[in-house]
Amino acid sequence: MRPKKPRQSAGFTLIELIVVISIIALLVGILLPALGKSRSVARRVQCMAKMVSVGNAMVMYTSEHDEYFPPSVHSFSIADPVAAWDVQLAPYLGDTALASNPLSVNIFTSTELVQLRSTLYRCPEDERDQPVPSFAPPDSYLSYGKSVYFELRPDSPDPQEAVVLGGNTWGRTLDIPRPSATVMFGEIAGGAFGVDHVMPHFWKIGRTEPGDGLDLVRHGSASNYTYADGHASSNGFAETYDNEKMIDKWNPATAR
Repeated sequence: MRPKKPRQSAGFTLIELIVVISIIALLVGILLPALGKSRSVARRVQCMAKMVSVGNAMVMYTSEHDEYFPPSVHSFSIADPVAAWDVQLAPYLGDTALASNPLSVNIFTSTELVQLRSTLYRCPEDERDQPVPSFAPPDSYLSYGKSVYFELRPDSPDPQEAVVLGGNTWGRTLDIPRPSATVMFGEIAGGAFGVDHVMPHFWKIGRTEPGDGLDLVRHGSASNYTYADGHASSNGFAETYDNEKMIDKWNPATAR
């Protein structure tokens, strides 16, 4: 009988293992950024869909309220209380619980309103974890803010507001010369609890820096904006406001 040859091991050599591990590491390095980018794109699209819903809700609301826009808390008056836009638009977004008596909604404790703010009014890329007042539920921050251009009045106690208006008011859809070019909602950055608006007229009069109050890079180099006709788009801030180039899509008088 011939002596049997010892079986050779079928395992990998050390060099082969090192090569395989290197290839895996290389693939992971290539794929992870791509997966992260895909996830960010999906969140941006999700956010835009929400802003389109808000824009469409605004169009439906104005069609049933003599073309008037609902206000933000910027225009709240104890003497003449009116529910803010997030409450007023809720019924058009499927929340009938807030429809029966909007003025009775407590913006600090309403579970229905918090549910809206933490879902439909919240961008998936908005990861703010700022503390809220002890009397308020968590997740009470809105991701979207309405431009106050649509509620400024010529009899404002602030004389600079009257200068910006130039004798015009923009409280109704019929007043807006170019709705498809006029920004109504932007993505909010920071801010205090309960803030639901942006004050772009302050940029014009130099009271604050351009873009103050907005998250200008929530989705990379751009953010989402909703326009007065209900559509939404992703833009760099300079596409909506650039004083040197005389671009101002926030002011209904100059939006092009």
